[in-house]
Amino acid sequence: MSSFTTQEGGGHTTAAGQKMYHVRGSCSFELQPRTQGDGTSDLPDDGLLSDEERTKRKKTRGAEKRTQYSNRKKAAVVAELRELEADHAEKMWHVQGVSCQQFLARKTGIPQPNICKWNGDAEKLIAAAANDLKKDLFKTGRERRWFGDAEEKLHSLLLQRRKRKLRVSTAWIRVNARKLLVAMYPDDPRAKNLSASDRWCRKFAKRHHLSKRRRTNMKNKSVEDRLPQTKSFHRRLRQLLQEPPIRRAAAGGAAENNGAAIVGLAFVNGLDSTWDETGALRVQIGQPFPGLEKRQCTVNCCIGAGDKLMRTAVIFRGKGKVSAVEKAAFLRSIKGEEVQHAAAATSPQVGRRTLTGRCRLWTPPQSRIGNELDEFLGHEENLCLWETNKLSAGARRILFTRFIARAVARMDRWPGYRHRLFEKTGLAMTADGSLDDRITPEGVVGAYNFMDGGTSSDEEMPDQDDEVSDDDGGAGGGESSCDSDASADDDGDDHGDVQAPLSQLDSDDDVDSDDDIIAMELPVGFRLQESPPENLDRALINRCVFLRRGMGWFLGQISRAAPPLSSHTHTYDYRVVLAYDQSTVNVKMPLDAHDVDEENAAVGAWALIEPIDDSNEPAGGCEGEQPRRQGSRARTPNGRNIDQPG
Repeated sequence: MSSFTTQEGGGHTTAAGQKMYHVRGSCSFELQPRTQGDGTSDLPDDGLLSDEERTKRKKTRGAEKRTQYSNRKKAAVVAELRELEADHAEKMWHVQGVSCQQFLARKTGIPQPNICKWNGDAEKLIAAAANDLKKDLFKTGRERRWFGDAEEKLHSLLLQRRKRKLRVSTAWIRVNARKLLVAMYPDDPRAKNLSASDRWCRKFAKRHHLSKRRRTNMKNKSVEDRLPQTKSFHRRLRQLLQEPPIRRAAAGGAAENNGAAIVGLAFVNGLDSTWDETGALRVQIGQPFPGLEKRQCTVNCCIGAGDKLMRTAVIFRGKGKVSAVEKAAFLRSIKGEEVQHAAAATSPQVGRRTLTGRCRLWTPPQSRIGNELDEFLGHEENLCLWETNKLSAGARRILFTRFIARAVARMDRWPGYRHRLFEKTGLAMTADGSLDDRITPEGVVGAYNFMDGGTSSDEEMPDQDDEVSDDDGGAGGGESSCDSDASADDDGDDHGDVQAPLSQLDSDDDVDSDDDIIAMELPVGFRLQESPPENLDRALINRCVFLRRGMGWFLGQISRAAPPLSSHTHTYDYRVVLAYDQSTVNVKMPLDAHDVDEENAAVGAWALIEPIDDSNEPAGGCEGEQPRRQGSRARTPNGRNIDQPG
């Protein structure tokens, strides 16, 4: 409501469509919106429009976009218009009742005002179209670069490097581009200021038809091929957890589960991807210098699904001569992380002794350590040291301890992530099956049920073992493909037997008892020796022995004793050549561990065998072979784990 007071008696006041004459005093009125077109208002715009009228604008959403026509297109339209005007103008007007411009606008979809404008500027359009045509015909190729010669030289170096199967990273392109620019254009200030950024490297790769390629791997199997073996593993693991007595990990939950890894690390970089020619059929990646791909150290790491993790140990091969400066560098680079350093020969027994009773699974978590190495070599100075082989063995040891400490620290910060990994892979399963819905192997479509294939003694297990044996060239009899790859990565004749104990679960166990199995596997003319030997000396060399490892007994022949008064005596007593896969293992054989009770013997027990005839002379071989030279690799007849099918 509004009010006003008039001061004069005559005249009139118009407000909101009401007329008042000779008003004295005050009055009140209500403002109403103006009605369009009623002729009651002489004001052009009183600002009292409704919301709908005030917001009513020209709707342009969904309208056709403006089209840009080239000079050659415009000249062609003008030429067609003039042809119509010269030959069909009169006929078109009398028959269709439209002009030539209207007819051409309907035919081409071009607005008529545009055609009229182009017709007026016909001479200029024809000249511009001729210039465009000459530019297209006389093009000399791609646009000239500032440093074209340097780019061609860099591309040639890249192709030569790829012929040697070496990796080409973005950092390598950047470093070598700067070197070539400084060498080829020393007086050009633009060459000194060129930073060769990541965007420049991508454009360089696009100009020379390069793309980031993954390394070709012909050994990978599809998910369908690996799924039966995965289900068999989970069935055997469930059976292991349900065996009496029920282990605390099975009853207490996933927090009690731990996975140990004995990981051999090499000082290699970029084994997954490289810059290579687009469309290359095979992409192979090597290392710049020999020896870098060999094992530099071994990490004994225990990863658990709970919050508490065990201490990580790093073992370097060598004589143990580490200077005080290097030891001090270990502490500074580790930054208080609990990483042990030792110089000793790599042996799986070290990890087993450290992790006694903690876990029964061996998986390699070296991916995070590799990420740390990739990050280190991503810097220009570090890459130059690596490319020129200027990193000494001591420097590599210092770097490895730093990488491992940072990798372990990152994993400690994400307990939920580690717990989910254990659930996803099935290593956090319980004896009652309460967490089976959390087992989701990578690549499996739909629900995953590993108990639908039958029990542990189903009939398809021998067929799976036969297929694995064919893939492995007939060696290893039932060993999984993952175990074969792991053993192939190890170098040295005393480290080739690193097997996962749970991998031995993938076999048929429908046999009656351990006694029958050992009796069947004893070599002809031999029997178990009831009493242990008097001393652990060199007299046991070439004797045949049964070792209780993992889930069963292994037959082997002692080939070498540990050197006396050396640093290896605390690691192993003897080296035994296993008849199972002809691999050499280092074992501790204490006298109190000698046990011939096949059913109740603990893991780590051992038992000698002797000839059936009461001869006091030790046997030279399991099949009556002649004694071999000390230190030679003994070959024994084929033997197998008692849990393996015949």
